[in-house]
Amino acid sequence: SPSRLLAIFALVNVALLVTTMLTSGNIALYSVVAIGLFNSIMFPT
Repeated sequence: SPSRLLAIFALVNVALLVTTMLTSGNIALYSVVAIGLFNSIMFPT
């Protein structure tokens, strides 16, 4: 269901945000990119 998918993506975004804050270098860079991708899927929901 859309609400479950939205909740899962929100949790993934929180995990990616924490990863971005706690790491540096390429891992942080890719985490920021992934946050944007997950947000783009969450936006129309």
